[in-house]
This record gives sequence, C-alpha cells and structure tokens, in this order.
Amino acid sequence: MIEQLSEMQIRIHTLREPVLNEGSVTSVKKDRITIPEVKIEVLWHLDRLAAAVAGARWHMSTVEHDDSFKRTDKERMRTRIVEILHQDLGWLPATVKDLDLQDLSTWDLLEHRDADERQPPLNGHAREDALKEQQIVSETFHQLAMLKDEVADMLQMLGADVT
Repeated sequence: MIEQLSEMQIRIHTLREPVLNEGSVTSVKKDRITIPEVKIEVLWHLDRLAAAVAGARWHMSTVEHDDSFKRTDKERMRTRIVEILHQDLGWLPATVKDLDLQDLSTWDLLEHRDADERQPPLNGHAREDALKEQQIVSETFHQLAMLKDEVADMLQMLGADVT
C-alpha cells in the first residue's frame, strides 16, 4: 500500500505541474484557465489532495515499521488509514457537484432576473460582476471535473488489498 500511496503522490504532483506551467489540469489548449482566481482554486484543491495522500503515506509507513503492534493491529490500522484517505479524497466529487449547481444558479440569475417583473434588472456593474463570477465558477467546475476523474482512479487504487 505504501507503494500505491507513493504512486498517488507522484500523480498528484504531475497534475500540479501542468496547472502551474500550462494553466490546466490537462494539456488540451481549449481547457486553459483564463482567470487567475481559478488557477489558485485548482492549486488549492491539488494541495489538499497532496496533503491527504502524504499524510496517509507517512502514517502507513509509521505503522508498517513499528514493531510494537501485533500483525492484526497493523492490519486494522492500515484499513482505517485507507478508509480515512478515501473520505479525504471523497470531498472532490461533492465539490464538483456543488460548483455545477452554483454555475447553474448564477446562470439562472443572469438569464431570468431581468425577465422577473418583481426584481429590478441588474445594472451594468452588477451584471458584469455576476458574469465574472459565473465564468470563475464555470472554469473552476471544468478543471475540477477533470481532476475528479483522476481522483476516481486513485480511489479505485485504494480499493485494493491494504496488506
């Protein structure tokens, strides 16, 4: 399992490099980040993933090399470390879903607010702010959705035997 966690650390690091250097989780030009706030948000999520995996790897290594535990205790601890890491990585799909809903609600605000007779139309500045927010959410959603696919592969790696 320590080797798998090391592989996960390397994969997260290799995902971080394109974001820093090319501005995207992937190398596809159409997927480039155009807003600095999105790049910062994506890097924050990658760092959060990296921290979770690094912590699990360190803890797993400590348990593995500690002779004061019985074999059954070690197995139980390894299983628990994997469960916690699974939870730590599981927040990303929920975040992507929330961003998708936020993206839709921002779009609804822009599309339907002016048509609603009970609400005054957005002035130019407010509309511009709402459009920028919608673009930030949309780009962040797109990048994190691609990242979610990578994390899904990592979660499958965690499904393997922990011994």
